[in-house]
Amino acid sequence: MNNKQKKLAIVLPGGGAKGINQAVVWSDLDKKLSTLIPDYKGLGYYVDYIGGTSIGSLNAIRYCIKDNDGKLKFSPESNIQMYLDHAGKILLPMQGLGSGIINPYYSNDIMEKMLDDICGSAKFCDNKLTAKVLISSYCLEKNAPTLWSNIGIEKDRQKLQYHVWNIKKIKIKDAILASSAIPIFFEAHEVKYQRDATGRCNFNEIDGAFVTNSPIMELISDIVCLDKVNLSNLFLLSIGTGKSPSNYKLSSLSDAGGYEYLMNIKPLLSTHLQAVQDISENNAAKIVDAHGGKCRFIDMPLTVDQNSIIDTLESLNAYKKMTEGFLKANDDYIDGIAKELAEWINES
Repeated sequence: MNNKQKKLAIVLPGGGAKGINQAVVWSDLDKKLSTLIPDYKGLGYYVDYIGGTSIGSLNAIRYCIKDNDGKLKFSPESNIQMYLDHAGKILLPMQGLGSGIINPYYSNDIMEKMLDDICGSAKFCDNKLTAKVLISSYCLEKNAPTLWSNIGIEKDRQKLQYHVWNIKKIKIKDAILASSAIPIFFEAHEVKYQRDATGRCNFNEIDGAFVTNSPIMELISDIVCLDKVNLSNLFLLSIGTGKSPSNYKLSSLSDAGGYEYLMNIKPLLSTHLQAVQDISENNAAKIVDAHGGKCRFIDMPLTVDQNSIIDTLESLNAYKKMTEGFLKANDDYIDGIAKELAEWINES
């Protein structure tokens, strides 16, 4: 990241296998920008800040990690292909009668192997990323959010709540595994780090969506408070994994007891996560726009049938086709964002 005045920040919310939607959108933007920016080097090259939760954190690192020559390690096409190549392998059920009830339902072995290919044992201090990063998870021991952010300097991060103090010494893949540890699906990810004056301790982290499915407000806060960026110089783009269905029938719960709510736990959680994300994004847009910056969103509506996180080849191809259809139907809007991005980058 250089010292240019104008900054570009991208936020990637969570969504399990629907992370392929982000990869398809990223690829489309990359193609459009390649015709608008001289000597184009790939979208990830121009990003100053990137934030992600769960699968969004994995995508964030993959999109901005560099190879040994300082170029982007992965192409937009390979980012899409990664999902198809691993279809049905990541969420591979563990064996045993207690799986999903007494023990987590899935093993994270395949996820760890994927991350070995993406970032290996690289740490946040190794200058392997084109952008500064913020990843969110939730600490079980502290009953509080955890922010894996290398924005600003450590002594300033220590003044804020929830930040990992010794982030530079943390392996990048540990932050992703922490943010992706979906309760019931995966076991909590244990990491030794420091978050307060008590020193380094072992903490168990679960999926960042438990706090916020989109760390958009947290990213803005760190950019402004830690890097002292004026919001008039910020272009903030959020690329979603798809908005949860609005056609869940929950009106029957108006006078329901505990049993009925328990039976509807999946749509309740889905609509809750979407509501929290909507509020955060709405507040972010108001704040950035009010200060003269730009805040844009690319997200697509989902149906009930499209709202699964399961990574079968059938579902991944369906998500890919759905996103391609969304982009085609909204090409003028996407093209407009690409032109705004290109103008912002060219003026930087």
